Amino acid sequence: MSKRFPELLNEDYYKKLTDKNIIINKAFGYDSVRIRLSNREYQSVINEINESGYWSLPFEFKMSPDAGTDSGSFYLEANTKEKYKVVRIGRWDADVPLAFKKACQRLVDMAGLNKEISIYHEDKSENN
Repeated sequence: MSKRFPELLNEDYYKKLTDKNIIINKAFGYDSVRIRLSNREYQSVINEINESGYWSLPFEFKMSPDAGTDSGSFYLEANTKEKYKVVRIGRWDADVPLAFKKACQRLVDMAGLNKEISIYHEDKSENN
């Protein structure tokens, strides 16, 4: 590769590439949106998370052997008075419990982000 692309051996080339990714002196902005849930909706999603095995899951899962090279991740972080937990699932992760994927997708749906984030979609043919 280095014979065909000698710039790969040039330290300045890599610095130029990394500098392209750094945004200096740009204000960081974010939006905050409040979504009101009924007590019933809140308790239902909490139960779904708890019943998915969330509190005993590892921080992250092993990638599937046939994983692609590009992937996004979804993190579910929870704080209670007694405990703290964060679990990361990636697109190509293996052995992620289906109940946990469904619970995460439910949170995404409740937040109105299901057009941007897809963790689990039920295949209608599974029910036939």
